[in-house]
Parts: sequence; C-alpha cells; structure tokens
Amino acid sequence: SDSMNNGINQFVGSLSIAPKTPSQQGSNAPRGLKDSDVAALEDNADPTLFKQIVPIVNGRAVVRLGARNYGSGNVVGSSSGYLQLKLMKLAAGTMFTDEQYEDRARVVLIGPKLVDYLFDGDTDLALQSSVQVGFQRFDIIGVLSGDGDDDATVLMPMTSSRAYLYGGVNNVVAIGALVTNLDSLSAATQQATEILDRAHFVKEPDQRDFSVTSYTYLIPFMRGFINIPSWFAGGATLALLFIGIFGLANLMLITVTERQSRIRYRRATGVRAGTIIGEVLFGSTVIA
Repeated sequence: SDSMNNGINQFVGSLSIAPKTPSQQGSNAPRGLKDSDVAALEDNADPTLFKQIVPIVNGRAVVRLGARNYGSGNVVGSSSGYLQLKLMKLAAGTMFTDEQYEDRARVVLIGPKLVDYLFDGDTDLALQSSVQVGFQRFDIIGVLSGDGDDDATVLMPMTSSRAYLYGGVNNVVAIGALVTNLDSLSAATQQATEILDRAHFVKEPDQRDFSVTSYTYLIPFMRGFINIPSWFAGGATLALLFIGIFGLANLMLITVTERQSRIRYRRATGVRAGTIIGEVLFGSTVIA
C-alpha cells in the first residue's frame, strides 16, 4: 500500500491551466494563454514543486491513408510530457523525443481508432507507415492505448503542428503542469497562479482571464481504492484469529473433559491429590 501511494505521488499530481472570461475587466483586455506564459512558468516555477510544463494546442483535421479518410481526427500538438499529464499509455512504439520536438520532426502517434480504420487494426503495419494529416505527411512512431475518449487522437510535437498545420502563432489552448508529488499540489497551484497574475497584470482575483485547476479530487478515491488490500488483509487476519481462538477453546474443552475422567480413574487407584495437582500444573505451564 505504501509503495502504491508513493507511485501515485509520483505520477498523478498535475495542474491544468486554461483561458477563461474574467468576471471583472481590469486595465488590460483578456489575452488568453501564450508562449510567454509557458516561458514564465518554466523560468519562475520552483523545481521542487514542478517537474515539467506542458503546452498544448489542438484542432481537427482529416487523416488519410491512400483512399481511406478519417474525417475528424483530434490533432494535438504538445511536448513529451503530454502522455504523463493525461495519464495515457503507449500500446506500441515510442514517444517523440525532445530533439524531435526542437527539430519540428514530422512524426506522430495515433490512437487505436485510427489504427483500426486506416490499418485494419494492424499495429505493426501502422508503425512502418506514414499518414497524411491535413495536407502534410507524417511518419507514425507510436500507437496510443485506448481510453474511450482519445481513441482518434493524432499526437505530434507542438513545434511540428505549428510549422505544418496551424501556422507559427504563439497562442496555446491550454498549459499542463506536472508536479513533483501530490503534497506539492496546493503550493504549486498557488505559485502558478501568482506567476500568471504577474504575467497578465492581474490585480484582483476577479480579473483573472485564466483558471488553474488541480486534480486533487482523484486522490481520496484512488488512495481509498489502494487501501482496499490493506483492509482485506486486516479483516482476514481477524477472522483467522477468531477461528484460532475458537479452535483452541474447543481443544481445551476436550482436554479438560478427558482429564476429568483420567483424574477420577487415578484417584480411584489410590494416587495422591498432590501428585495429580502437580501434573496438571506442569502440563498447563508447558502449554502456556
């Protein structure tokens, strides 16, 4: 249970930063989220609280393979921390590297629905192929595990999505942040809010044109679920102790009943009471 809780501390804690409409207008108009916000978080966030800042852009595009067209793929541009941020896993292949991110490499990871539609479910064939996303061709380097929500996702480096699909704009749809552990969530949320308040010239909370959300609502459920084996083990131990106690009590009852018969027989044959008492005390001491 302790090791599983430590695993949650390492892999679950995250923040999601998204634009929103402020309830009160400040001296500056709402600006959304930009590369400068990502840079502000990367430059000023405490490394003991944050592991990685993950920028995200996305849109819809046709995904083609020969004559097969998937009409509405969810094309996500992000960094290498995206899978950990979204708790997604690889079914096959690899994640793109930081070097591929910097080089704007034409590489993608695709969801299982696209593998089924374009490659008839053949994962190995998909990893040896390339697909056309919009009007650009990308090599497939990985296949994502299905979760029911992102099965038609096309994931690529954000630099590549901007270079070949969305243009070189500096806006981001959202910013994710991986924190060092769950105990850092509260402090990380406060620090991220303060950094963006300065970047957006926010003087009052109602003027914020962004929201910072932590995923703490998952923690009680997950930790409770993890504690189930401990509860089960404790309950099983108590049950075994009760069984053992009743078994011992039954054995003692049988022993006492037999001893009474033996004592009556020995008294009838002339054995002294002191001798019998000594034998009983000796046997009880050994059993204890």
